[in-house]
Amino acid sequence: MMSTHELHGNARHFGGKVEKTIGDAVDSRDWKVEGVTDQVAGSAEHLFGRDQSVAGEVADATPSLIEEARERGRSRPRVAPRPR
Repeated sequence: MMSTHELHGNARHFGGKVEKTIGDAVDSRDWKVEGVTDQVAGSAEHLFGRDQSVAGEVADATPSLIEEARERGRSRPRVAPRPR
């Protein structure tokens, strides 16, 4: 599921595209600049939200991965270290 930041970023990016298109149609530099600014900001917010989602998934998976590593470590035979 998308996070709030991902959704808001997508909406802002889309709104920026609309603003830029209007700016192109009416030849307004201000609308064009605002549109591009919103596209960039929306993309950045979307990526921030995506990073948060991935970090949350990793955090949720970490305890089970740690337990799996412990189990694998217990099931392997112990080998004495080589003398130097």
